[in-house]
Amino acid sequence: MYDLYDDASSNSANIESFAGRGKRREGVSGTRIEEGSGHLRLNTDKMQAVPPKVQIEKPTEQETFENKERRFEFCGHRLQITQHLKTLGIPAVIWPSGVALCRYFDKVQMDFSGKKIIELGSGTGLVGILATLLGGEVTLTDLPQVLHQVEDNVLKNIPSALGQRAQVCALEWGRDEGKFPSDYDVVLGSDLIYYPRHFQSLIDTLLHVSSPHTIIYLSSNVSGNLGGLGFHQEIVPKYFNSEILDEITTKGIRIFKLTKKYDAS
Repeated sequence: MYDLYDDASSNSANIESFAGRGKRREGVSGTRIEEGSGHLRLNTDKMQAVPPKVQIEKPTEQETFENKERRFEFCGHRLQITQHLKTLGIPAVIWPSGVALCRYFDKVQMDFSGKKIIELGSGTGLVGILATLLGGEVTLTDLPQVLHQVEDNVLKNIPSALGQRAQVCALEWGRDEGKFPSDYDVVLGSDLIYYPRHFQSLIDTLLHVSSPHTIIYLSSNVSGNLGGLGFHQEIVPKYFNSEILDEITTKGIRIFKLTKKYDAS
């Protein structure tokens, strides 16, 4: 994934802001971001000077093995996410599908106020943290060995006054879902579809934590040979109604909205 750095000031350095292709929106430090052109444009109402340059940088493979801190801005919230790559490896990667789901929430101006939410496979906690800041009461879940990373990022990004709205819990699909309620308003998941042997366990977990009134947002990579396309085309329709909300064709990412069928079990 490419990082967009605005090095005009120390306040906006290394903040990743995302905008829809060809669309304008307000960015960091009062700039306007035009992704299609690759330039930051002046908003004279908010700033006095144009940033000198935009640098597009792609992380090297070596960075994958080092702890890394990344900064994002979605829905007016600035997030500082630490990846515990040295100790966790893959679970510490911020995958493009997670970023895409945050971008979607930004685009539609999502409001989760009063919603009871569970996130599956939280990883770094990026999506669940944003959902909390957007008003949700969120349970962020992952395997036990990943929880310290999630907790670290929750503490860094969620003000103490809102701390009671975010819980971090262990959940192994197909084993632990019975410990959780079945009445969540929203279920979140990004980049969950990569091991076919886990597909049925994921379905079992989704079925348990949802009712026909639950909205499930899944952001998945459907390109390549990881089984994402087959999962959504062949397995999901047996249990859920499904529609595509958004798509990033250049990255093979689709954002799905699922609702449980009344006769699903």
